[in-house]
Amino acid sequence: MSGTAATARRWEAVPGLWKFLCALAVLFGHNLVTLLAWRPDAPLVGPVYHLVQFFSPIHFFVFSGYIASSALGDAKTGLRGFMAGRATRIYVLVAAAFAWGLGIRLAFLHATGGISAETPWPLGVWAGPVDWRDALMHLSPFGFADHTRFNYATWYLYQELRIVLLFPLFRYVLTRSSSARRWGLLGLLWFAAAALEYKYWSHFPLFRSSPFQTLGYGCAFLAGSLLAKDMERFRRIPSGAAAAILVTGIVVSWLESFHVTIPVSNPPVLLVPTVAGQILVLVGLGRLLPLDLAVPAPLRKATEWSVGIYVVHPPLHVVATWLATTRSDARWLLLEIALALVGGALFHRFVESPSQAWARAARRLVG
Repeated sequence: MSGTAATARRWEAVPGLWKFLCALAVLFGHNLVTLLAWRPDAPLVGPVYHLVQFFSPIHFFVFSGYIASSALGDAKTGLRGFMAGRATRIYVLVAAAFAWGLGIRLAFLHATGGISAETPWPLGVWAGPVDWRDALMHLSPFGFADHTRFNYATWYLYQELRIVLLFPLFRYVLTRSSSARRWGLLGLLWFAAAALEYKYWSHFPLFRSSPFQTLGYGCAFLAGSLLAKDMERFRRIPSGAAAAILVTGIVVSWLESFHVTIPVSNPPVLLVPTVAGQILVLVGLGRLLPLDLAVPAPLRKATEWSVGIYVVHPPLHVVATWLATTRSDARWLLLEIALALVGGALFHRFVESPSQAWARAARRLVG
């Protein structure tokens, strides 16, 4: 086996493992936030919360780009078909996430007889009655609705759906022959996203985020694609330099957890440290990890549940938080974590896997 093939085989598991860790970090992080607000004196909760904050949902965009890089950067791959297939798959996940959130909300209301003013929904979500207009807006292809009304994980899916519209631009960047030019174009796009967000964000009141914020998330996606394209070059850097890069990436990635952020309210700008830290960590790991790194089969299987865990857990978390706080019993949060893991596996089996088949059909149909 050639060095390139061996590297590709070794590295294949890393995006999946990292996404799985991100999903677990979000799952545990949300419950730790609940505990911090409810029982701030609980031992170890604060330190563990800072630990899991190393992982961010923004990493999902980086790894989505990493995984899509080979097809998106290949001029021989039909772009229209690729876009149609990806949009189909993501929209199926949007619809499933909406149905799951609505189902849990209605089932819990039916079981409890309703939520009283004395014990309202926690976390500032699910306020007001369920309205068909909310549902219609929630299922709009580009996410006009308030995602907190049903399932707040859909903000990520909506952004992924909008990013598909940027694929022609990303194809252009990825097919440039010079690595410096590709990364330079990424920098220009990021600057444009920040400048346009600063100037025009208030012109889009219907959206939960402006198109320029989506361009910022798209830049995180494109950064992952560029990383995948240049990974072989990064593997040739000296091991000492790779170790320094890895440590720097870890430090940068942890800054936000300790409220060390750029003092602006511009979302594309705020994404930069998170994505930069993630890229540095992965460059360091890509150089330092052994070529024969093995991932146990059960763990490799579990990495398929990442999106499912992320989508399934928010409605469960709302209900578990309400039960835990109204009944003064934190065990409801532990039950939520267990159900989210099982639900993530079932979501992958019965929603995400079929969506991939539908995506292939849409890709063939569009060509």
